[in-house]
Amino acid sequence: SGGGSDSSGGDGSDGSGGDGSDGRKILVSVQMYVDPKLAYVPAPLLNFVIRTVLYMMWCMLLKVAEGIRDNKMPEHKKAIATKTSLYRWVEERAAAMLNKMFAPGVCSPAPPLVAAV
Repeated sequence: SGGGSDSSGGDGSDGSGGDGSDGRKILVSVQMYVDPKLAYVPAPLLNFVIRTVLYMMWCMLLKVAEGIRDNKMPEHKKAIATKTSLYRWVEERAAAMLNKMFAPGVCSPAPPLVAAV
């Protein structure tokens, strides 16, 4: 042995995702109808904020969550450990929301985000 190459190439091509996971992933798509009742804000601006800015914020939050999971952010992990009641409440609320969202007959296709004015 020694000097051999990894057949997966380290790029996740073996199905493992290259991150220590087993390769199983879920693609989540969120659609919602939003009527902010802001006639003075142009629809294209609202669409930009909803589609782009919120997506970027989600990605930033996900990056922090993954960093905590992967032990790359010990100060965040410590803060979470000291506030167990808060994070237990958050977990319970998220579980309740997901259970409600995915109850039979609840999810249906949504209309466009904001109608053009």
